[in-house]
Amino acid sequence: RVREATYPLQPHPKVQGYMAQTQYASPEDATATSQPTDAEVQDQQNAIRAEVEKAPLLTDFLSMATLEEEYETANNPVFREKAKQLAETYAKLRRSRGDGNCFFRCFIFAYLE
Repeated sequence: RVREATYPLQPHPKVQGYMAQTQYASPEDATATSQPTDAEVQDQQNAIRAEVEKAPLLTDFLSMATLEEEYETANNPVFREKAKQLAETYAKLRRSRGDGNCFFRCFIFAYLE
């Protein structure tokens, strides 16, 4: 048996806390002002796509020192140690565009290489 909801629905307590942080007076105000138009969504998607497409699909070989340098400034010593361990095992690396197909691209490229 399906329970009938009573309106207005009360948001989850975490959502209420978020609404308090964003200074919405009521759930209706939050939904009324936070819904972007279709054109705004499309513009945002186009901007994201253009930003992602700036990166190459795969880079040329980079030395492992690049990875070590990247994590040298990290506050997490575990990352630095792991980067050093990777450098002991591998001599070079390639970077891939993180667009959702990066795993498949890297796998096939490494297989064919």
